[in-house]
Amino acid sequence: ATAAAFVNGISGHALEIEAVGRAPGSDTLTLVAAALSLAEKYKLSGKQVIEYVVLAEEFQGRLGLGAPGGSGRGHCGLNLYAPPAIAAACGRVMGMDLMQTRMAVGLALSRASGYYRHTGTMAHTHESGLACRGGIEAAMLAASGMTADASLLEGKGGCVDLMCDWDRGNDLARATAHLGDPYYLVAPGL
Repeated sequence: ATAAAFVNGISGHALEIEAVGRAPGSDTLTLVAAALSLAEKYKLSGKQVIEYVVLAEEFQGRLGLGAPGGSGRGHCGLNLYAPPAIAAACGRVMGMDLMQTRMAVGLALSRASGYYRHTGTMAHTHESGLACRGGIEAAMLAASGMTADASLLEGKGGCVDLMCDWDRGNDLARATAHLGDPYYLVAPGL
C-alpha cells in the first residue's frame, strides 16, 4: 500500500489535479491517492473509500482552518496537512483505538513537510507522494506498537507552533468546533 500510495501521489500531482479550495487543507489529491492504495490492500468497498476520504478531509480541512498560515511560512499545505489526516483515516480502516490513532498522527507529523520553493521542479510532485506514503507508514508503525508524542499538534514546540503562522490566528478550538456538523466537504467546501 505504501509504494502504491507513493506512486499515486506523485502521478496525481504531476498532472496538477489537486483541488485548490477556499481554505488551507482543502486539497483532496493526496487523500484520494492514499485511499485508492488502501482500498486494494484492505479490500475496501466503494462506500468505505468514500468514508475514508470524508474522514481524512474532515481532519485535514479542520486542521487547515485551526492552524492556517503554513503557506505564508513557505510550507506547501498539501504536504503539511495530508500526512496526519491520512494516518488518522488509516486508523479507522485498520481498526485502531484512539491512542494508536494519536500515535499514528504523531508519527505522521514527523513526515509533514513540503516547500513551495520546489514548485516547478520534480521535487514538487515527489513531495505529495511522500505525504501519501508517510501517512500510511505512520499508521502501520503505530498499529505495530511504535509510539510518538500523542499531542504533537498542540503546545510549544508542536506542529502548529513551529510550522504555522501565528499572525493568521491559529486556534485549534476553532478546528474542532462543529466537527462533522456540517462536514468540511460541505462548508466551507472545496
